[in-house]
This record gives sequence, structure tokens and C-alpha cells, in this order.
Amino acid sequence: MAQKSRFYKVTKGFNAEVLVAKAVAYTTRATFDLFVANAVEGEIGIYNADTNAVIGANIPIVAGTRFFIAQKRDGGIFKTTPSIYAAASTRKVAYTAPVKQVSTVTFTGLVPVAGKVWSVKVIETTPGNEPFPSMTYEVLITAGMTLTQAVAALVVKINSLTNPMHRDGLKIVSATSAVGVLTLTADYFQSSFRVATPGEAYELGATSVVTTPFKMGSGYSDHVASWETEGQIYDGVTTQYPGGLFAPSDFASPTSFTVDGLLYDIYHLIPVKNEKSPTPINQHHHYWNAVLCVPTVGGPAVAISTIFGFTAPTI
Repeated sequence: MAQKSRFYKVTKGFNAEVLVAKAVAYTTRATFDLFVANAVEGEIGIYNADTNAVIGANIPIVAGTRFFIAQKRDGGIFKTTPSIYAAASTRKVAYTAPVKQVSTVTFTGLVPVAGKVWSVKVIETTPGNEPFPSMTYEVLITAGMTLTQAVAALVVKINSLTNPMHRDGLKIVSATSAVGVLTLTADYFQSSFRVATPGEAYELGATSVVTTPFKMGSGYSDHVASWETEGQIYDGVTTQYPGGLFAPSDFASPTSFTVDGLLYDIYHLIPVKNEKSPTPINQHHHYWNAVLCVPTVGGPAVAISTIFGFTAPTI
């Protein structure tokens, strides 16, 4: 799948035909010819590739049907490669919210001693940022400082936007404190980190634990936008010069159908086709990937789920 963090972007590495559904009802055009002539922008229909008849909104697709998915886009018609449904691996990935990592450091019960240094070390483990950087936050315990004050001082160091350690975007967590417990929350959904308490805080018994692991999630608008862009890359958008002295920037990119804040279910269709080859019969094959991103509610959501045989969100 397409993935993106602060440090890298990666596509799946093989061709992907990507469609992002708009909040437009599933087509009622009975034939593909009628769809071409009358579909509105963003409208989606699934058609029998042999008869050109629409596969109805409430009719699950038959295993042996050769089909394609069509969408009206930028005034033209985008079609996926025709495929036999029985030859495809089809799965539905229901929307899953991304989750930011949360870790806690417990100082409860520790007695601050003047002259000691309490340290918290945050080690980023986000893939793509190797070798992993670390930031060490320290507080010198002064006479009369209470446990609450000591932990609050660490919060100030960790949250400071002017802290020299936070240059070049190295700040990855924000901190809060309560009753001697320091809570660290990732600033980014894709970030992961480890926490250590080196030195005197560790010797006194400070402990750290991950209370909420991070989760990449699926189907949120940024994720779908990356899928949409990936599909455009494989379509050739901004990757080739169409004529002498022309640059990709001279041509507009296709209209984006991804809507900020909208939630999507993602359908993956991966048909496999056997081919003639020097190798033993049926051992040589290729596959392509169709990716259909559909708003979780409204538009063609129910129709698409029914056609592909999903009655409940499935991963």
C-alpha cells in the first residue's frame, strides 16, 4: 500500500488502477453506452465486460462474470482492466482511525534530592529516519523542589519550541503531567518512539511504559489522497514529457476526488492471469491491482459493498 511519513513516501511497487468515489449515488445507467453519455462527474458503475450491462446496486456479482469498474472523471471515462471476478482476490478494508502513540513515565513516590538530575530520553523509531535520533531532556533538582514541580519542569523542556534539540523538526512528542506521572503523546500519527530514564531518575525507580501503541490506520483522507496520487503516478501523470519542450507542470493534474475529513472503506481487487511462457503450463502469470476508495456512508457505499459480497466491514 502507499505509505507516507515525515521522512519518506513509498508506493506499492506495482501497477495500481485507483478510483476514489465521490458522494454520488451508484449509477442507474443500464448499459455502458448510457453511462458514457449520461454519467455525472464522479459517478461510478460496475459493468459486465461481455454484455456491457450494469451490475445492479443490490445484486452481488457472479463469480464467472468478466467485469470492469467505470467512473466519469474530468469529462472522460476511466475504466479498470476487465477481469473475471472468480480470478480475483477481493477484500474490503474498513475505515480504521489512525492512533498516536502515548507513553508514560512514572515518578510517583520518588523524592527529589537537590543537586540530582532527572532525565527522560525519547528515541524516535519511526521507519525511514535511521539512524534513529534521540532527545534527552534534563532537569536539575533544586532545594525545596517538589515532585510535582520537578515533573512539570520536564514538561516545559519537552514542549519548548525553542529548545535547541528541536531543530530540524526533531520534536516528536508533547508532554503533560499529573500526580508524578509524565505523559508523552506523539505529535504525528505515523511516529513511534521509545522512552528511557537514564541516570539518577532510573536509579531512584522511575519507570516508563507504552500505554497506547501507534496505529497507521486506513481510509482517512490523507491516506486516500496518497492512494489517489499513486494511481495518477502509474497513469503517467507528471512522470513523462508528452512532447518537445513541454514539462509535466505545463499540464493540469486530474481532479482530486478525495475530500478532507471524509472517511473511506478501501476495496482491493487483485486478479491473476495465467500466460503462455517457456515455463511449465500455468506457472507464469501476472497480476494488477485495482483499488476503489468509497466513502463509508452515502454515495455508492451500500451498492459497492453488496456487489462485492460484503455485508459488514471486513479486513
